[in-house]
Amino acid sequence: KIMSRKHCIVANWKCNGTTDFVRDIVTNLINDLDFDTDKLDFIVLPGMLHINLAKARIHDHVMIGAQNVSAFQSDADNFTGEVSAQQLADYEIEWVLIGHNERRRFFNEEQDLINQKVAQARSSNLGIIYCVGENLEQ
Repeated sequence: KIMSRKHCIVANWKCNGTTDFVRDIVTNLINDLDFDTDKLDFIVLPGMLHINLAKARIHDHVMIGAQNVSAFQSDADNFTGEVSAQQLADYEIEWVLIGHNERRRFFNEEQDLINQKVAQARSSNLGIIYCVGENLEQ
């Protein structure tokens, strides 16, 4: 017997978009998507500044995630500019992207830090979208 597997599509908006872009893409594209949620998860990852707007406008059949998460607990110390897993969970964010090649390359995120991010996401019951590389070397 072949087991059926639920597929997942993730749309990472990276550092793109304005509020007009978010309104337009949600209204004219994302909310019109028709798919079987028993067979497919569709997750959008807007920039952190646009999560609230996307959450307010996207229909329930599409999930929202964050493009990054802090490796540290929010109550452990003060980390300017970081967003903790606890904050994301409190905000009802369901997913987080961890280990993206751009974070590794441009922000020098190494495996120890990535492991801490995974631990933080798991402690807050966030779904993890774990990136393993973009080319054969990785």
